[in-house]
Amino acid sequence: MPRSTCTLALLFVLFAVPAVAAASPWEEAGEQRWRFPERMGVVDVKEAFGAVGDGETDDTEALQQAFDQSSAFVYLPDGRYLIREPLQYTQGPGNGPTIQGESRDGVIIKLADDAAGFDDPENPRAAIRLIRDGDVSADYFKTKIRNLTIDTGIHRGAVGLMFYANNNGQARNLRIVGEGLVGLDLSYRLNGPLLASNIAIEGFDVGIKGGSGPYNSQTLEHIVLRNQRQWGIHNDGEAMFIRDLRSENDVPAIFTRGGSMVLIDSELAGGSADEPAIVCAGRLFARNVATAGYAHAIRQHAYDRQSGLGAPAGEPVPAGHVAEWVSHPDRTATGWGDEPRSLGLPVEPAPYQPLPTDEQRWVFVDDFGADGTDEQDDTEAVRAALAEAREIDGSVVAFSAEGTYIVSGELAIDGGIARLQGANTFLRPARGASLRFVIGEGLPEVVSFSMIDRPLGRWDVTIEHASSRTLVVHHFRTAFVGSGPGRSFLEDASSNVELTHGEHRAWVRQLNSESGDVVNNVNAGGTLWVFGLKTERDQTLVRTTDGGQTEVLGAWVYQTHREAPSVPMFDVTDSQASFAGILPYNWQGNIYPVLVEARQGDAVRRFTAEENNGGAFLLYSTLFDPTR
Repeated sequence: MPRSTCTLALLFVLFAVPAVAAASPWEEAGEQRWRFPERMGVVDVKEAFGAVGDGETDDTEALQQAFDQSSAFVYLPDGRYLIREPLQYTQGPGNGPTIQGESRDGVIIKLADDAAGFDDPENPRAAIRLIRDGDVSADYFKTKIRNLTIDTGIHRGAVGLMFYANNNGQARNLRIVGEGLVGLDLSYRLNGPLLASNIAIEGFDVGIKGGSGPYNSQTLEHIVLRNQRQWGIHNDGEAMFIRDLRSENDVPAIFTRGGSMVLIDSELAGGSADEPAIVCAGRLFARNVATAGYAHAIRQHAYDRQSGLGAPAGEPVPAGHVAEWVSHPDRTATGWGDEPRSLGLPVEPAPYQPLPTDEQRWVFVDDFGADGTDEQDDTEAVRAALAEAREIDGSVVAFSAEGTYIVSGELAIDGGIARLQGANTFLRPARGASLRFVIGEGLPEVVSFSMIDRPLGRWDVTIEHASSRTLVVHHFRTAFVGSGPGRSFLEDASSNVELTHGEHRAWVRQLNSESGDVVNNVNAGGTLWVFGLKTERDQTLVRTTDGGQTEVLGAWVYQTHREAPSVPMFDVTDSQASFAGILPYNWQGNIYPVLVEARQGDAVRRFTAEENNGGAFLLYSTLFDPTR
């Protein structure tokens, strides 16, 4: 019998909440309800494509038409949508769609029990496949799927979701349930960088599968896995970074081979007295991981591509609490401090702000003459809308769905402005100009950018947080400057980060940083926490100065130049920093000769690739002591 989605509803109460993670992300995921005012022009799949959503009508054709649109905003109101064929995105490189459900538990895409072609485990087939078949490039950007449930039912050959995105893209607030092979498949070709968060998977042989090779990276946070038959997560060679994984399984929670894995703040429960919680045949940095029911927390193995998993190697890590552990101690170093240890900065979740239902708080830029469907300049219209919104407490400045607005200059986001809201909406400056949003003081405390981005291309767009407020940015790929004493949460959002205020604190999840003359990201005295970094080219990736604190957990460093870089990968001056799970790649082997350069006063220490026996390293720390 297929597991019902009702069974999965019990998942969230069965887990003891670890002290390291607040319950709020899980609660908020279930509470989120996305309804848009009619004036934004959001068209749902029932109105536009004839989907019914009654659990009996076959909605395959209607949903397929909706899903297969570049840059589209595909909105599914609550309903039970029955399908009998895969829903697939088949377009070429460029901007993918955003598939947005009204609510996670209210939108269910159900694979019919009589659907053909999903029952052969030797020939797996995805219920939803967000990438075309065959060879693909790493140029599929901005694809997102959010707030819905996928139920594959009884089909043993089914995959719940094959998700694919490059540079920025996210799978968020999902439930995936069924009897098939894989719940969430991230293993196709050149997949990543991407962010997967707030995802619960019930059943399947494997909960999450990674394995496109160590190309790009995959960042996962707030993941619940339960009742898998073989592995909770099976990672075959990917650069995968995981935080707040809660697994309740008889089988091992994680298999990882090759690539690089970071696992922090997680709870792996259930277990078998004959099995470890983690089978490690590759590089692993683990911190604050609790295990229960398993024979061991971590067991290392040799691995051969042809013969597979070899015999256990070394002594296993005992079950219980793993404070901090690296699979290869010879790939660690410290600039100052008795031994390498990560900085362990406090981690906070991005605050969730629901869409207001009072339309009196909504200010529509189109009412002031802006038009996202033409090539005319919208700057003055947007300025006028912002001026009105400042006078309304908790106001939302709204842009029409799927529009592209041309806005240049500096725009102040202050007063009563709480949110800039779009629906796959693009903002860009006029050609040759720049666009800069400056977050100023005001109420409410939290300001957010939601479902707004810039188009592909070299557009000069910056968000500067110059206030004491809290800023939340999802998916808006801009340069970021923290020049005030506030807090910032950037999720799948930024290209480069610069902190210039000593009190600014920034939490960055999935940072795709590819540009910069000499340095990509700078922390001049603030606090910077980066979970999942992917870079290209050969600049210094992060510079930390003036007593700043920087922690990078997981990085895929793709070097594209022929010659080895002349600058260090990371540099730290009179500051504290740690870098864990760092995996560089250059097709000619010309990686950074200096991995970290640390300065304290007149003293200089360099951690080199030569002394590390290669470029990948699992932990480097430098703990600044001002008394030295």
